[in-house]
Amino acid sequence: MRRPTKLSYLRKYKNCLTVAQLAEKAGVNIYTLTNIDYGRTDINKVSVRTVKRIADALGCSIEDILEDEINEAN
Repeated sequence: MRRPTKLSYLRKYKNCLTVAQLAEKAGVNIYTLTNIDYGRTDINKVSVRTVKRIADALGCSIEDILEDEINEAN
């Protein structure tokens, strides 16, 4: 079983968005976002512009998305 990415956690549990909804809100290609969300694409290798769009759509900072560990206490 795959470990959820920080992005997946923020998308699902903090914003209650599907991948498609977030892709539209952020103006990011759904296939790109799916690969990042599922951990198939390393978010650290994605352009800063794309990560910024995603962060803005989620209402969080770039740093929040790039954190490695998910704080289970949230």
